[in-house]
Amino acid sequence: MRVGILADKYRDRDSLFSMLRASDIEITGIQTTRTFLTSDSETTPDAYLVEIPGSISSLYLRRLVSRSHVPFLIMQDAEKNPEIRNHRLVEKLKGMIAAQDRQALNVPIRTSRSCNAAESNPVLTRPLSANDVATRNLWVLGASIGGPLALARFLSGIPDDLQIAFILVQQIDHLFLEMFVKQLDDATSLPVKLAVNGQYPSCGTVLVVGNRDRFSIGQDGRISISPRACSRKSGTCLDEVIEEVAEYSEERAGVIIFSGSGDDGVRGSHAISRKGGNVWVQSIDSCVIGGMPGNVHRAGIAGFSGTPERLADHLVELCGSNH
Repeated sequence: MRVGILADKYRDRDSLFSMLRASDIEITGIQTTRTFLTSDSETTPDAYLVEIPGSISSLYLRRLVSRSHVPFLIMQDAEKNPEIRNHRLVEKLKGMIAAQDRQALNVPIRTSRSCNAAESNPVLTRPLSANDVATRNLWVLGASIGGPLALARFLSGIPDDLQIAFILVQQIDHLFLEMFVKQLDDATSLPVKLAVNGQYPSCGTVLVVGNRDRFSIGQDGRISISPRACSRKSGTCLDEVIEEVAEYSEERAGVIIFSGSGDDGVRGSHAISRKGGNVWVQSIDSCVIGGMPGNVHRAGIAGFSGTPERLADHLVELCGSNH
């Protein structure tokens, strides 16, 4: 287990170094966040342990995590009791490294399970149709910081014949969006592609909507993509996508909120819940940052919570019981 330390204060760097050394965790480097963002490291750790002030912006956090594809364990406003905090950090790191062994490029892809699909056509790519109620099963996957790893773990457990189409919103800078799509596509048997205007979602596929896209879906299932300017007053890009899917799919709609900070997805999840659809969240203890799923859970609308692997298993079980 190799861990890199990122902290801007000397006392934080020294404290983290002492904690990791006492836990027999190999330390590959100690840097400030500014140095990390502006220089290339010769050694890539298995995870980064990051100490940051509570006032840091979410944009700065996204810049940090976009610099590397390994997990980040980010701490803000640490607990008063350092012994409790240190114990939790060590346990979290061990869990993250164990999860990384199953992540994106190395995760075993399960394709043998079926969800009541036609045996002669295991990969269903036909467009959704208003006349075919089964294909109105649209699920939104929403994530931010820590999301790429969680999504790879989740999608690796989804068979490619599942009768569900996924719309994915990963809160990531548009400059990294194509790279994110390619890496996720390589990590799963499901085709992962950027959503384009005029497209139909297809069963067993994942369409990725960017932060700069305004997403809507017509009654015939056709997607409309146009430029947008995200505004907190009008809600987040993720909320807009979820609300569109809720309106189209109604009780067949679903949403899963993965790791991330803030309250993105809460408003949209309420829309899914009002339509009778499923609202699920990643379990807080399996998140890099539990803000997004935690806020949905506290809103009292989450019907299920679990690790990415358990979420995938539960979705396959649900699909099997409904078809």
